[in-house]
Amino acid sequence: IGLNNKHLGTTVKINKGEGNALITIEDFPLFASEEYWVNLYLGDQGPNYEILENALKVKVIGEDVFGSGRKLDTAWNRIIHRNIKIETL
Repeated sequence: IGLNNKHLGTTVKINKGEGNALITIEDFPLFASEEYWVNLYLGDQGPNYEILENALKVKVIGEDVFGSGRKLDTAWNRIIHRNIKIETL
């Protein structure tokens, strides 16, 4: 999974020295029971200021999301990111 703020239409405020970032991903519907690595690419419409490969790992545990007695079939579902925010702290 790769996240890049230029695809979100947002800019990143860059300060000298070390810093922290808060990344919030709301409604992240991954249905396959797997482990996913997340790569982060931070920049402003041009070259990336920072690239963090395998920055974090997300483990998805499949479950009956809708209470239907069946797990979702990954062949029929897509990953859609609706609410992603990247803020510098």
